[in-house]
Amino acid sequence: MKTLISALVVCSCLGVSPLMASETNAPISPESVAAAPVVAQNTLQKGVEYLLTRQSEDGSWCKDPAVTALCTLALFQADVKENKNRVIDAYEKGVQYCLKFQAADGSFSNHGRYVNYTTAVVMTTLAAMNRDEFTPALLKARHYLLDEQLVEANPKTPTDSTSPYYGGFGYGGGMGKGPKPGADTKGPASGKGPRGPMGADMSCTALVLEALAVTEHLEGEDNPEAVQWQKKSKLAWGNALKFMEKCQSLPDSADATWIVSQKDSNFDGGFAYRPIDNSNPNAPQGKTLRTYGSMTYAGVKSMIYAKLSRDDFRFKAARAWIAKNYSLSENPGMGQEGLYYYYHTFAKTNSVLNESEIVLENGAKVDWKKELQRSIQKTMREDGSWKNTNGRWMESVPELVTAYNLLALELTMPKK
Repeated sequence: MKTLISALVVCSCLGVSPLMASETNAPISPESVAAAPVVAQNTLQKGVEYLLTRQSEDGSWCKDPAVTALCTLALFQADVKENKNRVIDAYEKGVQYCLKFQAADGSFSNHGRYVNYTTAVVMTTLAAMNRDEFTPALLKARHYLLDEQLVEANPKTPTDSTSPYYGGFGYGGGMGKGPKPGADTKGPASGKGPRGPMGADMSCTALVLEALAVTEHLEGEDNPEAVQWQKKSKLAWGNALKFMEKCQSLPDSADATWIVSQKDSNFDGGFAYRPIDNSNPNAPQGKTLRTYGSMTYAGVKSMIYAKLSRDDFRFKAARAWIAKNYSLSENPGMGQEGLYYYYHTFAKTNSVLNESEIVLENGAKVDWKKELQRSIQKTMREDGSWKNTNGRWMESVPELVTAYNLLALELTMPKK
């Protein structure tokens, strides 16, 4: 994911660098399996205690609604026994802080920056808390995001179907404030607009699609307005799939008969951050744009939310990439960059897949929950936080990274 906002630097602090997880194919011993639940619980408790110490008096973390939403969700879903009342008080203050940032148009943001990203993250937290009192806010936010998809009907940035970003979502709400009258909306956008990076990307698109998926049930059925939004939602999923296809490493000629093979070495089935232009391999966004772990898992999760069949060649191709590139010592294809965002996306995707094991290319099976627990436990710092030695994508901010890891860890543990 892109840098959140400059205000997040106030959360950065010095500390002991984490031990980066080392790759291991060694089987987990029976003793380790028996101890795993206790160790995971202790890790969770320590991480929760850290977040409690980092909350501001106003209920926020890092004075930002997106980071606050992630920390709030991590505390809300944490099944801990110690300081339970303090945990409840903290996430209640956190959610109230987030709600203050909803604008009249339904969006959430910190002074108009990274609007779609912030709206999606806050929506996911509110939806998980599952309270009737949040329904009006969620519906307003949901309708805002549906209008933000880069398509012809976008009220602020009408986008031609030939644009590489068609069907996707960007961090800042379309392409900044939108193009000037008469500007070309068919070509790719680049740079940054006043509300965040321009154009659409797979990372923010995946977050928005998750937010839309977990709130879809809130649309009513007994009035014309609800029917209108239901139709728009259905159309949005179809257009999102078109955008995802452009981010996936597949030949333009791919169809139901295509599979990832050595003969097609230029196409591996994984997902890239931006659309891949197969027609111009020399372009910056051409075939050389690498596919990597967090985006491929984000793509798989999004395909599931879009109700794409698991027998679809696109789904199978992405799963083949995962089977070939499995790792928890790095964000495959990116090294240590975005490692903890990868852990978070890895856990969410495997949970949505509802499979206990990952089948590797050689046929070996990996218990992803146990392996992820080990990797997360290894990298915890003495104070209960996590911090990446590679600070790209704000992973030098302990509050943000600790929320990522707690959310991932919680998905490896029995539901409360």
